[in-house]
Amino acid sequence: MEAEMEGYVDRETNLPVVKLNINQREIPCLVDTGFNGFLWTGIDVAQRVFGMRVNRVDGESELADGSGADYQLEPVEVLWFGRPLHLRMHVAFSLRAGKFPILLGTRLLVGHVLIADFNHGIVQIRDPSVSRVSP
Repeated sequence: MEAEMEGYVDRETNLPVVKLNINQREIPCLVDTGFNGFLWTGIDVAQRVFGMRVNRVDGESELADGSGADYQLEPVEVLWFGRPLHLRMHVAFSLRAGKFPILLGTRLLVGHVLIADFNHGIVQIRDPSVSRVSP
């Protein structure tokens, strides 16, 4: 089992990023500590990358800017620290994909340690339940 996941701070945007394996596709995800769900993406990514049929509204979320976004919940499998994790991803009808098509929220980070070193451009997510072996 893996003890940590490495990422990076994107120099162009100064945003923390990690790559996740979602439904057997490696995708860069923006670490969004303002989002308290698992994963969030837009309808275009859900349809184009994952082939999802997005056609119903399961709820509405309030975004950081105070606006609202209708979403549908879709099941996905994430490889999380070497283990498959089955969860539901928010698919927003009004969110368009930017440079990083998926937001990784704090619900996935619960029980883990997030380190974002903006000075050195390093992002790490650690699983404290797994012993780290020194080289």
